[in-house]
Amino acid sequence: MSAPLVLLLSVTLGAITGAPGGASAGPSGNDKDLTRWIEIMSIPPWQEETRRADVDQAVAGLRAMRDAAIEPLMDELRRSGNPYLEHRIVPLLGSIGTAPARESLLWIALGRDAPGGVGFGSSWAARHYVQILPERSAARRLLVSKNTDVQAVALRALSGVSIDVDLLRHLEGFLQSDRYYVRTCATDMMAADPEATLVPQKVSAIVRSLETVESLPQAGEKFQSDWLGTLADNVYRWLIEALGKMKGADEPLREQTGRARGTVRVCLLIARGGRGDPSVKGELRIFLQDTQMQTMTMMRCAALRVFETTGTPDDLAFLQETARTDPLEVWIFGGPLFEMISGKLVNTGERMAPVPAPTDPRWSAPNNRIYPVRRAAEQAMRVIKGRPSR
Repeated sequence: MSAPLVLLLSVTLGAITGAPGGASAGPSGNDKDLTRWIEIMSIPPWQEETRRADVDQAVAGLRAMRDAAIEPLMDELRRSGNPYLEHRIVPLLGSIGTAPARESLLWIALGRDAPGGVGFGSSWAARHYVQILPERSAARRLLVSKNTDVQAVALRALSGVSIDVDLLRHLEGFLQSDRYYVRTCATDMMAADPEATLVPQKVSAIVRSLETVESLPQAGEKFQSDWLGTLADNVYRWLIEALGKMKGADEPLREQTGRARGTVRVCLLIARGGRGDPSVKGELRIFLQDTQMQTMTMMRCAALRVFETTGTPDDLAFLQETARTDPLEVWIFGGPLFEMISGKLVNTGERMAPVPAPTDPRWSAPNNRIYPVRRAAEQAMRVIKGRPSR
């Protein structure tokens, strides 16, 4: 046992047992158990396999002590900064679940002693913290974190909470994050707001996020090896869906559309169409026919879904032509997806899987090729044709 740990525990345990002056005449059996358990909780992972029974016993003993175990554990963590101890403390605190356990998890999640406020187990602690909160709104205490993973945990936990001015201020910042998942979590939270309050401000915040999507790292590269579109294309779609779900957003969306240009305007048109506004279809047809936009797989599919809600028989000829001629094809090789136009790979990047050799027989398998935009047009046609005639 290290001398600092003995000294630390003698003082801490003396205070717990109420000994005069913070010191005890000698360690009791329980004190020795606690000392041993904390040492076991600090072992490196390569020792854990041979000491599994010891670790399980330490966890069970510390859990049975509940709040009495928290201060000695946290004091040792602050003293040593041992990442293995921290990793084991986090689920233990989650299982104890008391107010002191929550405060300790919050301390770890916010990286109080870590450089830049980003600790080894910050997101691990944040996930356990939100699971034992008495109410979801308390997760807002995590929003001050500088760790983007912790921010995302907090935003997901707060989904469905009514947004007030203070939360909106935080969300406006997160919607400009250079981490796409922080933006999308903030957007989802806005979409899930049960109240139709601060709607113009919420719509404006999402529009400002739309305006800076192209500045995200690797925005123009493939989103995931097993997914369609670029990162920017997918973030646009995510923000569009949030605007489509937001309560009371019809008028603010119309006002913002009047000022928007380019891709941002298209996003707002798709959001309005998804809310049932048929006046946007003309501009969406132009977007869908623009050869410069053919690589925007997710946005183009979203635009075609507008015709499922607002389309009429008058739109069938356009949809039929799209379903017959759209050039974007996708090759499916198990998990990886490869997008092509006229035989040329598009939406590439470092997240794309290695391209199979031209001699790979899977290139000639007809079931390996799909046309996602054509399929979206075909689905819109089926919906329109399936509606009862008026």
